[in-house]
Amino acid sequence: MNLLKRRGFTLVELLIAIAIIGVIVTASIASFSNIRQKGRDTQRVADIKTLQKALESYYRHEGQYPATITPGQALVGSTSAITYLEMVPSNPGPQADGSCAAGGYVYSTQNNNSSYTIEFCLGETTSYLPQGSHCATPNGTYNESCSPYTMKNFENCGDTGIYMGTPYSTVQIGTQCWMDISLNFGTRINSCAAGVCDSNCNFTCYFWGTTPLNQADADNYNIQKYCSNDDPANCDEYGALYQWHTAMRFPASCDTVDCSANPTSSCCNFSLPHQGICPTGWHIPSLAEFEILENYIGMFEGGAKLKEVGTTHWESPNTGASNEFNFNGLGTGYRLAEGNVGSFFRKRTNFWTTTIMGSYGSSGTYRGLTYDATTFDLGTGAVSRKNGHSIRCLKD
Repeated sequence: MNLLKRRGFTLVELLIAIAIIGVIVTASIASFSNIRQKGRDTQRVADIKTLQKALESYYRHEGQYPATITPGQALVGSTSAITYLEMVPSNPGPQADGSCAAGGYVYSTQNNNSSYTIEFCLGETTSYLPQGSHCATPNGTYNESCSPYTMKNFENCGDTGIYMGTPYSTVQIGTQCWMDISLNFGTRINSCAAGVCDSNCNFTCYFWGTTPLNQADADNYNIQKYCSNDDPANCDEYGALYQWHTAMRFPASCDTVDCSANPTSSCCNFSLPHQGICPTGWHIPSLAEFEILENYIGMFEGGAKLKEVGTTHWESPNTGASNEFNFNGLGTGYRLAEGNVGSFFRKRTNFWTTTIMGSYGSSGTYRGLTYDATTFDLGTGAVSRKNGHSIRCLKD
């Protein structure tokens, strides 16, 4: 009778078995790690949705978004005792997933707490959003970072993008691509400073609001804006007004530098196109670029083709308005350096240019629309750069 003999594993077989076990364990660990990362990304998406829902409820009741939110603490109303969120969520750790650096959800507000952004990052693509940086806003979530001076979700002229918490569309007019509304972001200040202006804020007022910001402030996106009749609702509906130095992101002293006498000053001698407070890839138009626009739309009837139709945002008769190119020019009004002159509201709007006229060394230039004419007006005389005008950005 043949007997079966038992024998142990050879050394080679043991090594092979150990190797196989190692591969299985490594794969299991990698799979488990990937599952945990996907779980964190799913949690991040859920956190942002929870925050957005709570913030909208907060806005409906409080009339603004909270200036700050603190992870781990409750979100309570600024003017009420309402608790909108029991605990503000924190970015789950480890936070350095995939290409994401370690860091929390970055919340900030714009336009006097009338808008917000939340920067967050996903290590992997989820069923909702792709991998990488994202910017949550009241108008939706965009697949890019919330870095200031960058317009989100924009690829081709005609697309809609988000900039400083506000959505903008773009329009092709001839060879140029324009934003279809004027800029509106920054900290609103009144056009009359207490103790400087009289009760009517008329021509005895020579200063706008607080001390103008310097270039360092502008570089840090601390932009001051003004609203027609000092009403923040007019900024939201018509766009904001900016002094020239603010629009250009220059020191306040640039508003009074005589460029005829100081042609080499950095206030006067700068390269074009000049971005100013426009998004990256966009700039404040020069006078020559506005002339290109005028030559395309027509010299005498061109202004009418740029104005919104009707009298919702213009005084009657809003002569000839057709808005043929979807430029959506509105009667924003403007402010003189001397103070609040509200009679221009709904009757006129002026757009700053980068150009300073040589014969008026301390003056700026603008192109304007008016309620009772069809022309695209040209302002090149003694135009104080302390005036407050609109900004319409042009693609580089």
